[in-house]
Parts: sequence; C-alpha cells; structure tokens
Amino acid sequence: MEAVGSDPENGTPAYADLMLEFAPGAVISNLTLEIAVNGSDGYWANQPQLSIMNTQTQILDWSGQGDLGRQDAFSNNPPTVTGGILDTSLKPNSVSDASWELPTGIEITDLVIEALRPVDPKLSFNPLNVTIHDSGYNPFDGRLYLLVNDDLLHLDDNANKRIIDIITGISGRSLAVDANRDVLYVGASSGNVSATRRPPSAIFTTCRLQSRPVGTPSSSALARTTRSQSASRSMGGSFS
Repeated sequence: MEAVGSDPENGTPAYADLMLEFAPGAVISNLTLEIAVNGSDGYWANQPQLSIMNTQTQILDWSGQGDLGRQDAFSNNPPTVTGGILDTSLKPNSVSDASWELPTGIEITDLVIEALRPVDPKLSFNPLNVTIHDSGYNPFDGRLYLLVNDDLLHLDDNANKRIIDIITGISGRSLAVDANRDVLYVGASSGNVSATRRPPSAIFTTCRLQSRPVGTPSSSALARTTRSQSASRSMGGSFS
C-alpha cells in the first residue's frame, strides 16, 4: 500500500485504500490490526490517520503529533523544552525534561537514537587565560574548529548550544581542513599529526613525522588509533 496525492503547500494529505474481500455472508467476530513502521531503516509516516471506509470510524488519528516511526522534536515542556528543543544543563549529572509521545498501546521493538552532543562551556568567576593556536571551518556546513589550549572545540552556530563537541587532551597546535578528501588534520606539540573524517566520526589516526636528509628514503609508522565521539541529528526507531 502506497499513499499518494499529498500537497504540502495546501496541507492535502496522501491517501491509500486497503481493500480486504470476504466471502458473502461471512461474519467477522474478532479483528486485530497491527501497524509497523521502521524508522531506523528510513521509513516513517507523517501524521497518519486510519479509518474504516464505510463507517468512517477512526482507528488511528496521529495528526499534529509529527512522524510515526521517527521523532526529531521533543514534546514541549517549558522552560527547558520549547519548540521541541531541549535547552538546559545537567542537574547535576542527568536531565529528564525531554520526552516525546507515542500512540496508546504501541510496542517499541528497536530504538535508535542519533543526536549531537552539546557541550557546556567552562564557567569561572575569575578571568581565564586561554590560547587559541589555530582555527578552521567546514566548507560544507560552516562548522568551526578551534584549537584552544590542549583541546579541540567544534562550534556550530545553527545548534542550540554553540559548542557541540570537545575533544580533550590532543595538544593540537595547528590544523588544516582538506575539503577534497573530507579530512581534518591536527598537528600536535609532540610532532604527531592526527587525521579524522569530517564531521568528526570514528577514527583518529596518529602518525609521527620525522625529519631526514635530502635523498634519504622516507619512513613513517602508524602509532595508534583512538576512537572519538560521533554525532548525528535525528532520532529513529522501529515501531510496531
């Protein structure tokens, strides 16, 4: 069954009919209907409404509740959740202000959460001396990278919290963005160079650069790989 005919400009929803034929004179005494939506596989229904054609009896009315199978906004809970966006700090190590609604009787079989990791900046009543060694930006989404002291900060002006990630203790002194290879290079004070895909996902590879006389064959050794934090902006799951 494929719903078609939607028009977002005037709010016309998509329609589809499911016809079930029964033998003449058949009596249905018990009928169970189950709806399955797999948001983790990229499928969901936006504000679905189900009704019986002849009597127009509604089985499910999810209008105004967003997507069924995927949620990209929390239920409003002022003042910490407004417009579907959570904007608060941990209290002190967790926060339980964010939630979203599910239809009555629903069963979640698989839940996948993908979200950015907003980071609260350091607060102090005294002046702090920091050193910004280098900076760069993502040419695709405008995200800014800063080497501050020994940490790498990721800033996004479109995010509710501007600092979305901090990679601590890398001792970076210079960085370069390779837009062609989609790689961020960070040169450390120890002489190592770290490379990671942008946006920061998965693997940091660290290599030591060695000086050598002209004409001497070059050599490099893979020192180590470490896993960094990854980020995403949506939430999805498998609902049935």
